[in-house]
Amino acid sequence: MLLTKSYKKGIFITMSLTTAVLAFFLWNDYQGLKNYLGYTVDKGRSAIFAEEYINQKIALNLIKSFSISEYKNKRTDSNVLSICNKMESINDIYGLNLTGHKYPKLAGTLQTKNASCEDWARDIKYLSKFNSQEEAISHEYSFSNYHWKVQDSIRYYIDFENQYIYINKLVDSSQYIFNNWLRYNGEFIDVDNNARSIKIDDEALGSLHDGQSITSHIYNDGYTGEKIISMITPLFFGGKLKGIIVTDVSINELAKAFYTFDRPFLWKYLTLSVIDRNSSEEINFNQPDKQLFGILTYDKDITRYYTVHLKLDVQYFILNNAFLFILYIFITYALCRYLKYQISKNEVLSLENITDSMTGLYNRKILTQTLDARLKSLTEKNTPVTIIALDCDKLKTINDTLGHHMGDKAITLLGDAIQTSIRKSDYGIRLGGDEFCIILIDCDIERGFVTIDLIKQKLKVSDTDGIVNFSYGCYQMKAGDTLSNAQIIADELLYKHKKTKSKEK
Repeated sequence: MLLTKSYKKGIFITMSLTTAVLAFFLWNDYQGLKNYLGYTVDKGRSAIFAEEYINQKIALNLIKSFSISEYKNKRTDSNVLSICNKMESINDIYGLNLTGHKYPKLAGTLQTKNASCEDWARDIKYLSKFNSQEEAISHEYSFSNYHWKVQDSIRYYIDFENQYIYINKLVDSSQYIFNNWLRYNGEFIDVDNNARSIKIDDEALGSLHDGQSITSHIYNDGYTGEKIISMITPLFFGGKLKGIIVTDVSINELAKAFYTFDRPFLWKYLTLSVIDRNSSEEINFNQPDKQLFGILTYDKDITRYYTVHLKLDVQYFILNNAFLFILYIFITYALCRYLKYQISKNEVLSLENITDSMTGLYNRKILTQTLDARLKSLTEKNTPVTIIALDCDKLKTINDTLGHHMGDKAITLLGDAIQTSIRKSDYGIRLGGDEFCIILIDCDIERGFVTIDLIKQKLKVSDTDGIVNFSYGCYQMKAGDTLSNAQIIADELLYKHKKTKSKEK
């Protein structure tokens, strides 16, 4: 693998760009998930508002019913007497449908400690619409893009004036009595003391008396045995608090209001809990089986008392973006491979441009100003640089007598000998024709002559025809020398050597 500066720089730029793109998409997804958690909270919050709306609507309908002249006149008609004839009692509790559905016109159960049937029997005709009103409102009411209704919710009306409680379901009064709402001081139910029994504080009670709907703290319901919250809507008649509409919402049931069906996989890694800010009690709605650490948390107050806390585990973020991570790795790898191919291709082309095709040595294009500057810098630092000039003796005679192919062979043999006698850090150059130049880095002139001897030894082995002889000039560069000057001096020494050889013959 070629790790040139260009390649390393290209790798850095490529990975920076692909990582930046990945980070952008991950941040986008992170923000999207954050907004989605907000949507989840708002969905559950809307469910609570829906139940409060139903309470308020039922309260309004009851107020309208109680306002008619017949009710104001408090006449005792035959219908009231008929109801009183069907009044049941068990222990000290009176009412209708106490142990079974014996009064069909009323869907739920009425419990009271007020034995004076006429006080509350007049309300039965209005209470008989309680369930139908509730169901109609539930079906008609929609919030956002979903319909939500607490399944099997317990909704009841407590009348303080006539001292009774009406529950929208049949309750076996031999098994359970709503004593906390049936306690009264002789004439009317003490709403404040009774309300405190379901975790309603004084401040909220003040709001209730002012006509506002309120919500209790989380508490254990005596009837269902579950943790619940109660939503309470006041009902005023004649300027006085006549009664309240109460809806008990199971915490387990309320959890369904937060659930989002479009992302079921998310809920496997989502922690959802509601915290009562007053008591610091925390109720877990949803908990992952295995957790690493939360990558995203979201907290929002949904009522006066409650804060919803959401925490999304990092596992979901990783799995949800697995394809993105795989795509990132694949694209980054592919781009790096392509970059390597292009740089390698360019290096090969550059190498071919400065390489002699016959010998494999450099050609004269390697003799650039950059190389000249490098050699000057080395000599100034006292690093020895030796220049050797060589040429093949009597190449023309070889071409004329043995043929050009033998002349080419002589050049090739000399080039191979040079190539195998120098190091990778050195430069073996064919200047043209039979002229060669060797630049030895970190080598003094003695080492230069050793290199020349190595070339001779190589030729003794490779030149089986004995056609290659060469002349040489060896010069060690001095401070201030240029490559061109050093070559001229080496050439002069070569010609001296050539003349010396001629005289010896």
